[in-house]
Amino acid sequence: MDFTRRQGSCGSLWTGTQAVGLVALLATVLTGCGEADGGSTGPNPAPGVSTGVVRVTTVTTGPTPDPDGYTVALDGGSSQAVAANATILFPDIEVGDHVVELLGATSNCVPESGNEQTVSVPARDTVAVTFVLSCKLALRDKILFASRAQGSSVFDLQVMDPDGSNRQLLPTDPVENRLPTASPDGTIIAFHKRVVETQIHLINADGSNDVNLTPDGIADFQPAWSPDGSKLAFSTFRDGNSEIYVMESDGSGAINLTAHPANDFEPSWSPDGSRIAFSTIRDGGFEIYVMGSDGSNPVNISNNPADDFEPDWSPNGTRIAFASDRSGNFDIFTMLPDGSNSTNLTNNGIPDFSPAWSPDGTQLVFRSDSAGRADIWVMGAGGANPTNLTSDLQTPDNLDPTWTR
Repeated sequence: MDFTRRQGSCGSLWTGTQAVGLVALLATVLTGCGEADGGSTGPNPAPGVSTGVVRVTTVTTGPTPDPDGYTVALDGGSSQAVAANATILFPDIEVGDHVVELLGATSNCVPESGNEQTVSVPARDTVAVTFVLSCKLALRDKILFASRAQGSSVFDLQVMDPDGSNRQLLPTDPVENRLPTASPDGTIIAFHKRVVETQIHLINADGSNDVNLTPDGIADFQPAWSPDGSKLAFSTFRDGNSEIYVMESDGSGAINLTAHPANDFEPSWSPDGSRIAFSTIRDGGFEIYVMGSDGSNPVNISNNPADDFEPDWSPNGTRIAFASDRSGNFDIFTMLPDGSNSTNLTNNGIPDFSPAWSPDGTQLVFRSDSAGRADIWVMGAGGANPTNLTSDLQTPDNLDPTWTR
């Protein structure tokens, strides 16, 4: 027989043109390289035999889906971004059980089956995971305000876009509804309602599900959300004079922060939640103070013989907007959190009040009174381009503007 000897990578390999040569070749391939080459004596698995694929699909419903989508993490490690309605793949995942977690959903979007699922990955196959999220209405980058018709005692709550368009009247009881402010996630509106005395109420962003948080028969007013949405600061006369209190967002655990015989009003949280600015008459006229969020270390930062009030902290924490008559007219000012570097933004001879920052800190919304009516205006953070947003409304009293985050 015609045999030849060939040197292979796994040692000497005999081949030939006869059947016996083919048998020898097949035996060598099936058993792999022998111990003479230092390799394994067992079979080599084909690629993909011990791995599979995880396919993740997101399905998002509701009026305000998450604008930025989500992040999907596998076993707390490998992660991918995914849109609100999309499918992504995790290839070459080891066979066995794995935890798939959905992260980064805004608080108005809730996964129906939770944000974590455990799946078993099969060999050379695909396992499917679906996260279905339902998103409640959230007011993002909107302006809330109160409005009253001529001669009426009823104040309604309205919402509009920052350019004054798309105005919507929120369904509220026909009483005085004032000083609306949206929760940081935009799903809930706190405001004060006066039937007999003013009380702090909550409604959903569409006006539904009215809940009275302070049914104590005492005047509670001027609610302000903490940056994380867990608490509300507010003004109240429950101690005989106006004090600043803080309570949980469900109305429980109310604590007096100011405990001072003079009247304190208009709380505004710093963006990091560590401090609260407020107005007070404890030094005679209206001044703006800053204290710790637990009521500690109150400090007069305006310290001006004029009346300074209605503080609102900028989103980045570097400025406080406020109303003041230190120019001889009520104007909108800003200052540093220590009270220095005050700047008059309006200075137009017309009374201006109630400043509130836009979410990005580039604009301010405020109320301006002229020609027998009050309107909602916006301007740049430095006072440029003041624009009337409500001049076409039939309601002559448009008050209490706030800008949702």
